[in-house]
Amino acid sequence: GISTTVALGRGARFNLPDRYRQAFPDPDTVEVDGTAGTRQARVEALVDTIGKVAPDIVLIARLADAYEAVCRLKLRSGGKPRLAVTIQAYEPHYIYDAAVYRQQIDLVVTSGRLIRNALVGWAGLPEERVRSTPGGVRSPVHPMEPRRFLAPLRIGYAGRLDQPQKRVLDLVPFLDELFQRGIPFTCEVAGAGPAEESLKALLHRHLETGRVTLRGWQTAEALYENFYPRLDVFIHFAGAEGVTIAPREAMAHGVVPVISEFPGLAAEKHFLNEVNALTFRVG
Repeated sequence: GISTTVALGRGARFNLPDRYRQAFPDPDTVEVDGTAGTRQARVEALVDTIGKVAPDIVLIARLADAYEAVCRLKLRSGGKPRLAVTIQAYEPHYIYDAAVYRQQIDLVVTSGRLIRNALVGWAGLPEERVRSTPGGVRSPVHPMEPRRFLAPLRIGYAGRLDQPQKRVLDLVPFLDELFQRGIPFTCEVAGAGPAEESLKALLHRHLETGRVTLRGWQTAEALYENFYPRLDVFIHFAGAEGVTIAPREAMAHGVVPVISEFPGLAAEKHFLNEVNALTFRVG
């Protein structure tokens, strides 16, 4: 009984809806014109688009200007549409936005208990309006390929190639250290993002010898078919997360997560050092 329309912001240079539709052709979509480049124009475009679609609920996922747009519509119509927000990372700007607009937010869905506690304890949202719903992880479709005796250690990374949050460039000194210690390894990197070119440049000697392979962006199906089952270790360096997905997917395949102790890791109790994972201080 639920129908969903995905609103895609169109920018003059970035935020290209056609690229989204190529990757995800199934959802019904509508465009929001953000090409003017000003906040006022973006808010007005959102008000116009939401007004035409006339939804019962607007769900915001990292589109900050939609707060103001929905609040204007609520004030005009006596509380409609309802405003739901998803906050997936423990980062201050998301929590601050929720504090500013808390009087108009009907529900926040967080990825993790730490974010939920911050929204209630710091941002001032009522407890009944905040729910922690971590993303689920599917069971493997193939068993893990057995490790060959004395074969190189099979290391994997999957996620956005980003430095401020994911700290993906920490992969470089990590692999350099393994190489200097004479530990044979291969490393498969799945993902795309703003740090991709920097990562290529810094890993050039490992790429040239074939120790490291950059696979680019992969679908979840490709990761389950050809990525996770072929790993021994999954490495994750993030400085901030909600409830991280890829390390849990790897662990479901029997791969050992080696994961940073980002804020909130202990709260969820998914990764226990020297029990089902190895953890290390961020950085």
